[in-house]
Amino acid sequence: VSEYQCQGFEVDIALLEWGDDLFWKDGSWDIKQKTSKHKDSKDPYKLILNTYRVLLTRGRDATIIFTKNFIHNISYYIFKTIN
Repeated sequence: VSEYQCQGFEVDIALLEWGDDLFWKDGSWDIKQKTSKHKDSKDPYKLILNTYRVLLTRGRDATIIFTKNFIHNISYYIFKTIN
């Protein structure tokens, strides 16, 4: 399900695969510039942040985040500090 298909939809536990389009770099969030889905957007950074915001807020009780390469795609430090 995409972020557009799940707006207004909530589940007990959401499962989200974190892609390589949004990552933590030098103390702030950064995006992969060659993301084909958002390349024609006026503000791809804002669009990608909003996409993750929508997807991360679908779970009422919990959200499980996974990725194929955790250390390289997402800052382990960020998730470790927020538990």
